Amino acid sequence: VSETAQLSANADEARIQALREELEKLRQRSLLVEDQEPFDGDLTLPDVSYIDNWCNEVDSVLGDPVLSASGNLQSQLSQANSRIGKFEGDLDSARCRIDDELGDLEKMMADCDSLLAKMRE
Repeated sequence: VSETAQLSANADEARIQALREELEKLRQRSLLVEDQEPFDGDLTLPDVSYIDNWCNEVDSVLGDPVLSASGNLQSQLSQANSRIGKFEGDLDSARCRIDDELGDLEKMMADCDSLLAKMRE
């Protein structure tokens, strides 16, 4: 076996070993990912209505109209979260329309450049 063939075989073995190590790292990483709980995207707040009910009861016992009229904080937070979701949807929709418009403008610019190049010929 020539020295060049031996060097080539050694290089191939080193590459194969490196690929095996990389494959093992990827397997380990995939196992870590599989073990993780997926995020379901639910950003709702936990149910704390029992605290709200207790606060309302304490407020009514104390007779403080300012505290009694504070409303349901959970409901207000839920409504705010809902509005945020709507705003995000509106922003995504606007972003898509802007991207479409930019695509049209880029196409028109390319057409103009093409016409300008033909006029210069």
